[in-house]
Amino acid sequence: MSHQNRRQDADTIASADLEVQKMLQQERNKVLQITNYLEALHARLLAETKGSTALAMIADATRHNSTQTV
Repeated sequence: MSHQNRRQDADTIASADLEVQKMLQQERNKVLQITNYLEALHARLLAETKGSTALAMIADATRHNSTQTV
């Protein structure tokens, strides 16, 4: 393999590495956006439920419905 062929191979590999790095960065940005959205949604849900957990709210609703039907 000549020096020129090795240089072309190295350039090709470097170009592919840059492309993969760019793709990974784009996917990382998407994950960060999703994480931020989920954190904001979680904060909203906590605020609307006044800090109660979903399980506690379901238990309360179940108890409330049970007492109404009696």
